[in-house]
Amino acid sequence: MRRSSAGRSSYASFETHETWLEDNRYLNMTFLAEQKKELLRLAA
Repeated sequence: MRRSSAGRSSYASFETHETWLEDNRYLNMTFLAEQKKELLRLAA
């Protein structure tokens, strides 16, 4: 019983890490898009 719960927690932390990477990629893309819009606005 104890062993399976340990396996589950390490799997959960892996899932969290994957989600964190996906979230950061999305935030970076949003940030870059905003930055580009701002540069275009200033250049106009």
